[in-house]
Amino acid sequence: GGLFWRDSISPQAWVTYLGAGLFIAAISLWDDFRSLGAGVRFLCHFAAAGLVLWQIVTFHVFDVPGLGSWHLGILGMGLSVLWIVGLTNVYNFMDGIDGIAGLQGAVAGVAWVVAGWWLQAPWVVLLGALLAGSCTGFLVHNWSPAKIFMGDVGSAFLGFSFGVLPLLAVASFPESGERSTTVGRLPVFAALVVWPFIGDGLLTFIRRACNGEKVWVAHHSHLYQRLIQCGWSHARVTLLYGLLAVISAGIGLVYLGCDEGWTEWAPFAFAGVSLGAMVGWVRHAERP
Repeated sequence: GGLFWRDSISPQAWVTYLGAGLFIAAISLWDDFRSLGAGVRFLCHFAAAGLVLWQIVTFHVFDVPGLGSWHLGILGMGLSVLWIVGLTNVYNFMDGIDGIAGLQGAVAGVAWVVAGWWLQAPWVVLLGALLAGSCTGFLVHNWSPAKIFMGDVGSAFLGFSFGVLPLLAVASFPESGERSTTVGRLPVFAALVVWPFIGDGLLTFIRRACNGEKVWVAHHSHLYQRLIQCGWSHARVTLLYGLLAVISAGIGLVYLGCDEGWTEWAPFAFAGVSLGAMVGWVRHAERP
């Protein structure tokens, strides 16, 4: 018993995460001063993600409500790469107003602390606490009107870290079949703790792609940016996204620990309803 009975994440895995994370930060810093171009930046992100999967683990099981746990096989590798690279970039894209990235990071970090405690994964607790603490301390100075800014260095590193965290949690369950349902729910939980960012980012990506726009080029058409253009303050938009993050993280924690039943459908229902509500808020604000 006790929280710290499980310690199956190897030192090599932590060195890999830290090394890849610092690589992401260094590339972002370079890009801040001398533009690398989208192609080179994405190539570096894929390389960092590939290193993590090689040295740590991939998503290998996915829990489907009503159908049980599905083993992903080689699809797990593709899902894991897209997850890490996608979240790294989505977090970067969403860091566009005072406080929003810091508040989301604080909420997500706390959620991972609680999840790690329940999973009896001490290193997940530690990393979640470090991310939550650093984001909270940063938020004090980044709240509107901000005195300091995160930049690509901080936002890309946070996105990468929250992308790797579920894989570290999966790695804490090396035994075949042990709590397979819990392991299978980790991908959905990981998405829920940052759902306001993922929902906004995914919807904007799809809309721009359908319009034939260059999705890798900087823009100002995210839902949160459209609210700012309608006259909402940075603090108001940040608090809205923070509230959604708290609710989605809470639903994620219930989902992670629940038995079969209606609760296993709740995350998917909330994802759709909340995204629709976000679109509704924006359209209402944009009315003349």
